This record gives sequence, structure tokens and C-alpha cells, in this order.
Amino acid sequence: KSIRNEYEQCKEEKKNYDRSQQNMFQKFFKEGVYNEKPSDITVLEETLPSYDPSNPKCFMDIQIGDGETKRLVFELFAKKVPKTAENFRCLCTGEKSTDK
Repeated sequence: KSIRNEYEQCKEEKKNYDRSQQNMFQKFFKEGVYNEKPSDITVLEETLPSYDPSNPKCFMDIQIGDGETKRLVFELFAKKVPKTAENFRCLCTGEKSTDK
């Protein structure tokens, strides 16, 4: 009879443990895995900048798989970000390439 009581007690303890684990995981995933705050979005400009013909342009020819090659043309805003525009232009032209 005492073995039977111990067995019933073990079953009850296991049931309580399983319930506590279930509650913990439900709470964990209900609140989210990461408790991050939503990021602040900073809007610098509401509209696209107007076209300035004096801005340099460069292009890249892109092909994905066996598809048709398409050309992407970029207008570089050299007056706003001169160093970035120049670096990107050099990237497109291969001007500062280390390949020989």
C-alpha cells in the first residue's frame, strides 16, 4: 500500500512539474522571445530628392542565373555625400580594384 501511495505522489508531482513547464513556455512565447522595444524610425525626407543633372551617374549590369542582363543606373548625390558617392562610383567602375 505504501508503494502505491508513493507512486501516486510521484505521478502528482510529475503532473505539477509538467503544468509549471507548460505555463512557463506559454508565458515566454506569449510575451515574445525577445523583449525588444520597437525601433524608432527617423524620416529624413518625405519625398525623393529632385533630379539634378549635374550629379554623376553610374551603372551596373546585373544578371540573375540564366536570366536576361539588366542595367541598374544610379544617380550619385555627390553634393550631399561626396565621399560615399565617389567610393560607390569607383566600386562600379572597378577603378580601385585590387585584381590584376
